[in-house]
Amino acid sequence: VDADGRLYIHRFESRAPPLHQIHWRSTKRLSSPNLVAVVLLSGRGTSLRREDKIWWGEVTSHGKPQDEHLQRTRGQLAINMSSITGDFDPDTFGEGDSIAVLDCMTFVPEYIPVLRALEQQKLHTLPFDEGALLNLCADISAGMSNTVQEDAN
Repeated sequence: VDADGRLYIHRFESRAPPLHQIHWRSTKRLSSPNLVAVVLLSGRGTSLRREDKIWWGEVTSHGKPQDEHLQRTRGQLAINMSSITGDFDPDTFGEGDSIAVLDCMTFVPEYIPVLRALEQQKLHTLPFDEGALLNLCADISAGMSNTVQEDAN
């Protein structure tokens, strides 16, 4: 991890590689500026656990964006860990750590952004009657009497 919060990964490989070799020049997998989840593992190839902490980052280029496909071919990836949350501790990851990178463009894209948004909402007051009008809070029922005036013509 450098001083700017960029995490440099080398020797990455897919847990479930596709049948055909990935054409890194044209694929959207692990391309900039994809949102990724990064999880620290106890060892290379170990499974994710429910209690594992997730850090959010953005795939970025090593230098020239047009040459980034060459980096992927060599198993190298750069992730800007401070661009999403802004408060990343560079000592979180050390050289030689095993991590999992979940690309939100290819891994359940309909769930990860929603989870991230809900995680951010925990820090702030929910709009629309504390989320009741958005059906985010099961224990709060929305009082629809406040949404339409009774005497409207």
